[in-house]
Amino acid sequence: MLAKEVIVHCKQLNSDEERNMKKYAMAISVLAAVSLICLPSMGVCKTTAPSCTVGYFNSFGKSVNTTFIDATLEPAVTGTNPEYCLVHGWISTQKGEKIGIEISLPDKADWNQKLLETGNGGFAGFFQHYYYLFDPSATSQLAAIQRGYVLAETDTGHQDANLLDASWALNNPVAQEDFHYLAVHQTAVVAKAMISHYYGSSPKYSYFAGCSTGGRQAMESSQRYPDDFDGIISGAPAANVGAIIGFAWIQQLEWPDFVATATGGTPPYATSSTPTLPNSEMILVQNGVLAACDGTGPAADGFINDPSLCNFDPSTLLCPQSSTTNCLTAEQVAVAQRVYNGPQTWDAATQKPAQLYFGFARSGAEANTVGAGAWPVWVGDAGYTPYLGYPNAQYGFAQEWLQYFVFSDPNWQLGWFDFDSDYLMVDQKIGNLNSYNTNLSPFKAHKAKLLQYQGWADTCLTPLGTIDYYTKVVDRMGDVDGFYRLFMVPGMDHCGGGVGPNTVEWLTALEQWVENKTAPDSIPASGTSPLDQLAMQRPLCRYPKLATFNAKLPNCDNDRHNAACFTCQ
Repeated sequence: MLAKEVIVHCKQLNSDEERNMKKYAMAISVLAAVSLICLPSMGVCKTTAPSCTVGYFNSFGKSVNTTFIDATLEPAVTGTNPEYCLVHGWISTQKGEKIGIEISLPDKADWNQKLLETGNGGFAGFFQHYYYLFDPSATSQLAAIQRGYVLAETDTGHQDANLLDASWALNNPVAQEDFHYLAVHQTAVVAKAMISHYYGSSPKYSYFAGCSTGGRQAMESSQRYPDDFDGIISGAPAANVGAIIGFAWIQQLEWPDFVATATGGTPPYATSSTPTLPNSEMILVQNGVLAACDGTGPAADGFINDPSLCNFDPSTLLCPQSSTTNCLTAEQVAVAQRVYNGPQTWDAATQKPAQLYFGFARSGAEANTVGAGAWPVWVGDAGYTPYLGYPNAQYGFAQEWLQYFVFSDPNWQLGWFDFDSDYLMVDQKIGNLNSYNTNLSPFKAHKAKLLQYQGWADTCLTPLGTIDYYTKVVDRMGDVDGFYRLFMVPGMDHCGGGVGPNTVEWLTALEQWVENKTAPDSIPASGTSPLDQLAMQRPLCRYPKLATFNAKLPNCDNDRHNAACFTCQ
């Protein structure tokens, strides 16, 4: 019996009974606020206590334009996760699209009073469970629930099991908008409403963590919706469409005869499979970088600690006329130069080449095959099934972005891209997808924190683009250390992996900053030395500071494996 029903019933009672029943009704109103309404003395009991059922969530779903389609009470697994409620639903947007969401809610006794939304990779399309990128001790997203978080994810408004397929975007600006920024925001709104409904209180802290596409989603959240989150992790953000031009610049020369075909909706496949610079030759490029820019003897790292200081020229590897071994052909040198130097066009006014976007860093990890961002995966001959039959990820992303977002032609080929004219169309068609708003004043006013990171060995998204954005924010806003800090990771590939100190507790660092006001000047990182395969630790320093070895510190005689032997300078 609801409180108002009790009051109606009171009208039939004498004055004393009426007063008592009104008091009872007021007490029930309080209980209703915590979703428990019960009148046992009258033989009637109604409850809206938290229930892991579709009906329970749909009882409020209309208020947030959401239809919930399933809710499953997942059992506890000792050492892995507590019992939690796994919920899926559709958010209906004003433009008629449906955004898929997945929300995991631990039992109230296990909830840490926090929300964590995690981002996507590639073109999204499904729930990708990338929590482990920010908590290296995790083996799955269940670790977030073990930690007490409500975990939220979105498919960004389209459903596709292959993260490299962009056919859904063809002539569909609404779906593009959902993918770009709206889905993450709507998911945050619905997740917070679910939390209030399920637990009877709002989250004390709300976080977002994403890398690559998720890193861009993180930046969009800080720029468009500064009140959505209290803390944000943005890893290797796909923040500038100039990266797509860079992909095309490299791949036209790396795979000059490749043609992507799609017949009857089947995935593309190669009609040529001979790269100009094969994986087997990348060790020559890596050795050249290390010889030019790494230390020697006990001062060597096996990777470049600060690639911004490295000016290695691949032309030094050019084969002399009398030799064809342990050297590169002119075409192979040209591919390596395109990787490092970035895309260019011809400026008719100056009669000189003009830079269109940044190249990649000389990292000293070019031949590494461990990690999702290594050269063989992005530049060379990856041959991975997830990439729809494309020879590598760079080629696939360039083809799909340009084919479906820019030229809107399912038959368009990457080899047709003209760097003296088509680059203008890229900016005209998808320049609005850049996440480059340098005014973070509203985010700062919310007292939120942005922790950003990228690996120097990333050949998916150039680290120089991330540094450029950070620098532009500083130029506009001055000192940003109070709310925005960038950490560059030597040897790290795309989002994680690679060589050297690439294992980092990003989420813990953000929690400490937001909740305890402990701003990270350095963050501990661990990994394996590529020189001797021994464990190593090193501090990651707040950019632009650099971890600098000091042999004069106690017990630091040439010990480059020990984090205590490094200081941020």
